[in-house]
Amino acid sequence: MGLFDEIKVEYPLPDEEAQELTFQTKSLDCMMDDYKITAEGRLLRMECIYEDVPESEQLPKPDEKASFESWARWCHSLERLVSCEWKDTEYHGDIRFYCGDYVYHARFTEGQLQWVKRTSDRHR
Repeated sequence: MGLFDEIKVEYPLPDEEAQELTFQTKSLDCMMDDYKITAEGRLLRMECIYEDVPESEQLPKPDEKASFESWARWCHSLERLVSCEWKDTEYHGDIRFYCGDYVYHARFTEGQLQWVKRTSDRHR
């Protein structure tokens, strides 16, 4: 299984019924990042800025036997989201992305989508 990134596609896909799906890819950084291919054929990545929360505002650290949820709440109290925005990746290369039986191969040249095709092989 492993990590992956997610892609939403605004650019017209060969299969109209797949247009609203959220796809996964292992062709990029596999850091659970959010990407989108714009209608104009640019690959954008969501970039977020976080700041440390002062210790006085953090939740108390749970003990070792605390639940996963307690640890998750504590971890989320250590930093806060400042802002997020879409940034152009200026990607150059090929990307495969998939959701269920829908598997696509897209080619970008100097940041611009050249084409997107449906394929049956998600592992190449």
